[in-house]
Amino acid sequence: MSEQAITNPFRMELEKIRLGLDRLDLWARQMEQAYFNVRQDRKPTAYEVVSAVCEEWDVFDAEQLKQHSNMQRCVEPRQVAMYLLRLKLGMSLPALGDFFGAFHHTTVLHGINKVENRMKTDEEFKQRVERVAVKLSCGG
Repeated sequence: MSEQAITNPFRMELEKIRLGLDRLDLWARQMEQAYFNVRQDRKPTAYEVVSAVCEEWDVFDAEQLKQHSNMQRCVEPRQVAMYLLRLKLGMSLPALGDFFGAFHHTTVLHGINKVENRMKTDEEFKQRVERVAVKLSCGG
């Protein structure tokens, strides 16, 4: 058998493998792009919002936000979470009240208004709220 007869089939097989790998690479890039597009369009869950707020406000147990406590370390993050849940998920005031443990819808509205008003006057607070909002928008 000649050397050319041996290398020709080998080269043809290599070309088939390269073509297969190129197709696989293209498919992988398409799947990655589809995944990230879905992640960007996906709304966060209510629990993801609360978790992100708890992380920013150093609340170790998200259940603390559902307690009827007037302690500032719980009130502020609870109000921010209510604000973001309304903003990001469009939850109704009664639904927010129920989610946080039977708060009256007027209490929820008061909390949301407090966050909106404070964001107008307190730049540091506004940046914290926006940091959480951006984190939720990026899917992380």
